Amino acid sequence: MIVGIVVSAFVSLYIGTEYSDGTIRNKLIIGHMRSCIYLSNLFTCIVAAFFMIMAYMIPAGILGRGLLGKFDMGIKAALIQVLGSLVMVAAMCAIFTLLGMLIQNKAISAIAAVGGIFVFLFAAIYLFTALSQPETYSGYELDANGQVTEAEEEINPDYIFGTRRVIYETLVDVLPTGQSIQYSSSEVESPGRLALYSAVITVVVTGLGVVAFQRKDLK
Repeated sequence: MIVGIVVSAFVSLYIGTEYSDGTIRNKLIIGHMRSCIYLSNLFTCIVAAFFMIMAYMIPAGILGRGLLGKFDMGIKAALIQVLGSLVMVAAMCAIFTLLGMLIQNKAISAIAAVGGIFVFLFAAIYLFTALSQPETYSGYELDANGQVTEAEEEINPDYIFGTRRVIYETLVDVLPTGQSIQYSSSEVESPGRLALYSAVITVVVTGLGVVAFQRKDLK
């Protein structure tokens, strides 16, 4: 779950330095296309994020294998989780790259990226917690002798029904922070759907970012 926070800080500071040191201006002066500059920064950030994930997952996997034994979910399921996490992080990089390339001030860009990831993380936690509420809970009664006896199950008033539940479930699946919670808790019902959402986010956000950067007045 913490990868989004780390990546948001890295991307905003990396691209912010490109602006503050005049690197982007120099690239434009020597004839590089704006779209190429944008995509090269995105690619660099994605590769760096992948290395960050691997720097955690590889030692954790080796130590966990030696101390705890085999994966409970199996190697295949674990690899699917890893691949899904990489696609999810690519979507995060696309979002942070959009912010970094459109906000020239490094400090403001970092605040927007890190603050944004916390907002979306807290939103995902709220949605995930709400969806985790049981539909019913056990009822208990106190008889005349003071004995506690089990009664009929009662409907949980906090349980979310109908359209609202569908919306919550969709948001948890679409938001990269919602995906990160699912991967962290190993409660992923459809990793293919999550990867598709992340891929769509990456493509759409990158397309919007390239168009916006083409029209941006660089100072």
